[in-house]
Amino acid sequence: MKKEKEWVSELEETNRMLETKVDSLEREKIATMKKLDASNEHVEAKIVELDLLKLSLNKTQDEVQKLQTALQKSQDDNKRINDRFEEQKHQYQLILEKERVQSEAEAQAQSRSQKLQTQFNMQLDEQTTKNLNYNK
Repeated sequence: MKKEKEWVSELEETNRMLETKVDSLEREKIATMKKLDASNEHVEAKIVELDLLKLSLNKTQDEVQKLQTALQKSQDDNKRINDRFEEQKHQYQLILEKERVQSEAEAQAQSRSQKLQTQFNMQLDEQTTKNLNYNK
C-alpha cells in the first residue's frame, strides 16, 4: 500500500506537472493565435492598402495617357500652324520677289522709253534742222 501511495503521489505530481504544462501550452497557443490574428489583420490591411494604391496607379496612368494624347494633339496642331506659317512666309517672299522683279522691269522699261524718246527727239531735231536748211 505504501508503494501504491507513492505511485499515486508520483502520478498526481506528474499529473499536476502535465496540467501545468498543458495550461502553459494553452496560454502560449492563445498568445500565438492572437499574434497570428494580428498578423492576419495587418496582412489584410496591407492588401486593402495595396488595392487602393493599384486603383490610384490605374487612375494616374489613365490621366497620364490623356495628357499624352492631349500633348500629341497640341504638337500636331502646332506643327500644322508652323507649316501654314512657313507656307504663308514663302508665299509672301514670292510676292515680294515678284514685286521687285516687276519694279525693276518697269524701271528698265521707263529708262529704255526715255532713251528712245531722247533718240527720237534728237532725230526729230536733226530732221527739222535738215528740213529748215533745205528750205532756205
